[in-house]
Amino acid sequence: MKIEIDLHTHTLASSHAYSTLYENLQEAKAKGLKGIAVTNHGPDMEDSPHFWHFNCIGAIPKSAYGITILKGIEANIINKNGEIDARPPFVKKLDFVIASYHPPVYASGTVKELEEAYLNALENPYVKIIGHLDRGPFEINYERVINKAKEKKIAVELNRHSLSLSEQYRGRVIKIAEICNRLKVPVTINSDAHFCSSVGDVGIVFDLLEETNFDETLILNSDINKTLEFLDVKE
Repeated sequence: MKIEIDLHTHTLASSHAYSTLYENLQEAKAKGLKGIAVTNHGPDMEDSPHFWHFNCIGAIPKSAYGITILKGIEANIINKNGEIDARPPFVKKLDFVIASYHPPVYASGTVKELEEAYLNALENPYVKIIGHLDRGPFEINYERVINKAKEKKIAVELNRHSLSLSEQYRGRVIKIAEICNRLKVPVTINSDAHFCSSVGDVGIVFDLLEETNFDETLILNSDINKTLEFLDVKE
C-alpha cells in the first residue's frame, strides 16, 4: 500500500506547526509523492492563520518542484449545528475542505452534541473529507456518521497522527476502518504533518489496515488522479 498525495499537511502559518511549504514540498519529492495539500487550521483556532491566508491562497501555484499542490483547509467544527470556520468568500477559492473537531474551538458537552455536530457538518457542500473522526472526548456512533458520509459522498480520514497519540485513539481508528471497509466508504490516509519529516509518513496506518484486511481500492489518495476526480479538482 502507498499514497501518491498527502491530503492533510500544515505549515508554520499554523503556528504550532514548524515547517514551510517549500520544506514540505521537498520532503514530498524525496519520498516519491506526486502531490500534497496545504490544509492549515481554520481561522477560529487560536493560533491559526489570518483570514487573508486563505483569501489569498491563489498565490500558491498548482504545482512546484514537480509536486501537485492542492489548496485546502482543516476547518474547525464550531458548534453542534455543524457550522465550520471555512466561510465565504474565501471557501470558494479552496480546492476542498477537511472538517475536523478540535476541543479548543468547540468543547462539546455530550456525546449526542458531538455526534450531531459531525452529522450537521456533513451537510456542508464544501466539505469533502471528515478529519480524524476518532478524536474528541467521546466515542460517538461512528457507523451513523460514516453512513451519512457515504450518503453525502464525503471521504473519511484515517490519520497517522492519531495513532501516535494514544492507544485509545488506535482502538477508535480500527473501529472506523472496519466500518468504512464494511460499508465501502472511501478513505484518505494522511499524515497530518506538523513538521516536514512527517509528510507522507503513513506507514503506521498501513500496518493497521493490513491487520483488518482492508480493501485497498477504498483508499482514494493511493492514486492522485482518483483523488482529483473525487475532489473535482481540475489540474
